[in-house]
Amino acid sequence: RPPAIRSLDARPGSDIFVIGTSRCELWEVDSEPSMLVAGHVADLAAVDAHPRSPELFMTAAEGERAYLWDASERRLRGVTE
Repeated sequence: RPPAIRSLDARPGSDIFVIGTSRCELWEVDSEPSMLVAGHVADLAAVDAHPRSPELFMTAAEGERAYLWDASERRLRGVTE
């Protein structure tokens, strides 16, 4: 069974989308979709592309934390408490 899309955002000024799934995955979708991150802490509730830095985006899951990701390095850069 394929994962459900839980959140979706477009990178400003581009044809690239960032998608969060029910399997705790983040995908970058353009002409060649690729997984950015697998194993997010919980089902993604929201994803938001940075308005000026196309490599950065935020995610939120269950709980009271937001996560800052760097797509160019495919790594977590920070977590809110």
